[in-house]
Amino acid sequence: MSPFSLNVTKWILVQQIMKFQVYYEDDVIRILEGLIHISRLRTGHRMQNLVISKTLF
Repeated sequence: MSPFSLNVTKWILVQQIMKFQVYYEDDVIRILEGLIHISRLRTGHRMQNLVISKTLF
């Protein structure tokens, strides 16, 4: 994936989370846990997850 497409993906995820937050604040934690879990499966690297979390927010 090019850096550009990663940024687009990140932007889409942020938009989705903002949308969810308006209606389902209680579910945001679960959504984030799901995203972190997926990124762990894909990278198998815990430090990278911290970076992903910090750059998202």
